[in-house]
Amino acid sequence: MSAQIMNKNFQISNEMKKEFWNAPPEALFDRKAIAAVLEYKVSWLERNAWAKKNSIPYLSGPRKCLYRKMDVLAWIEKHYKHKNATTEN
Repeated sequence: MSAQIMNKNFQISNEMKKEFWNAPPEALFDRKAIAAVLEYKVSWLERNAWAKKNSIPYLSGPRKCLYRKMDVLAWIEKHYKHKNATTEN
């Protein structure tokens, strides 16, 4: 892949992330946007949806699946561990 194409994909990904983080909690996003936010591949979200276990809740339509921002944030909170900035010795 050329550097120009990679740079354009990076810019699109960053735009999707900004749109997600600036959106209200009830906003809906497609898999490509959620994959960009999570820094996962779209195929991971597809497999995750089929597996059902620990999947991010989504709305299924005739042609695409949509994810609510609040559901994605709740999934992130549940599946990512918090690290304390300070450690005790």
